[in-house]
Amino acid sequence: MNILYHHRTQGKGVEAVHITGIVDGLRGLGHHVMLIGPPGTNPEMPSHIISEENNSKRTAAWAILSKHFPEILFELLEIIYSLYAFITLNSILKAKSIDIIYERYSLFQFGGVLAAGANNIPIILEVNDSAKVERVRTLKSRRLAFWFEKRILKKADALITISNYFKNQILSYGIDDNKVNVISNAINPDLFNPKRFNRQDIRKKYELDKKFIIGFVGLFVPWHGIMLLLDVFAELFEKNSKIHLLLVGDGPERPKVESRIAELKINNRVTITGYTQHDKIPDYIDCFDVAVMPNSNNYGSPVKIFEYMGMSKAIIAPAYPPILEVLKDARNALLFEPNNPQDFYSAIENLIKNKELLREIGDNAKREVMAKHTWEKNALKVVKIAHQIRQKPSSFLE
Repeated sequence: MNILYHHRTQGKGVEAVHITGIVDGLRGLGHHVMLIGPPGTNPEMPSHIISEENNSKRTAAWAILSKHFPEILFELLEIIYSLYAFITLNSILKAKSIDIIYERYSLFQFGGVLAAGANNIPIILEVNDSAKVERVRTLKSRRLAFWFEKRILKKADALITISNYFKNQILSYGIDDNKVNVISNAINPDLFNPKRFNRQDIRKKYELDKKFIIGFVGLFVPWHGIMLLLDVFAELFEKNSKIHLLLVGDGPERPKVESRIAELKINNRVTITGYTQHDKIPDYIDCFDVAVMPNSNNYGSPVKIFEYMGMSKAIIAPAYPPILEVLKDARNALLFEPNNPQDFYSAIENLIKNKELLREIGDNAKREVMAKHTWEKNALKVVKIAHQIRQKPSSFLE
């Protein structure tokens, strides 16, 4: 098939990982994919060219606008952008032979379904965001967002989302259950392959030989629960001097994280790597003994748990519903009650003491991710959905 993939993201971070994962998966199956996004964005550009440490002027300007522009005006710009997206997509659809549109849904983004309806092309929407979930930017025009979202989702020929929580939010708009498909996130197994790496390399770099390493990968943001992790680690360290905490990442909460490390007097037992390119992440995960996810939410499908699984790591994660859809306690992870420090502490302590369980969980996690959660397997599901939906015109205002 000739597939047009449309998105409205900055094309970086986890968004880029997900976009390129699906695109590469579809191309690997022999389909032609045209990737269209906002001007100046390119999720396929290697991370060593565009990184969080070397932002382009365009990205820096967008970050300033996103932070300081009044939210209501920002939302108006998103609506206006949808008109631009419609014009762009409509022009492409009239000029090229496209079999299907695959769009990463964004709030107020009606351009895709409008262009699809105008050209009698079926469209699949991948829903990772919604007006019904808590967002980083507080939504001001909520009623308007609901109005747009209901109509946009109804006009799509098929919907894909990452968790049953999201599916239930979509169904609350009165959308047919058969139209909504749940496909969790995934990995590139060629990249996240422990056989490609030597776990001693990073250990030597940071002088961590003979340490039991508890590792975390991700942005330093409040909802990732790094403060909880630090508190639990400090308590664990009082009983076990051989443990070390390796934090792979960076972000706006780093000053608070460093301050808390100093307060707990664990400076010599915690290493922060700073921003790390995505293609280098497996090397760091490989040196972990235990891979942790301190916190999450009720709706997301965290990419990091799949990456931990790909590297055969024993995972400790909070028992939120989307995580329970992938991880099973004592089989391919140890799960703890969200925001429960003692439960989190007990899970880590269990794996420190039980090396056999640690290996068993890591091996099970690897088998699970290879069997169910690779981008190629996700792409196969997308292709099956694409073949099932009928080509029919869809009037957005109907």
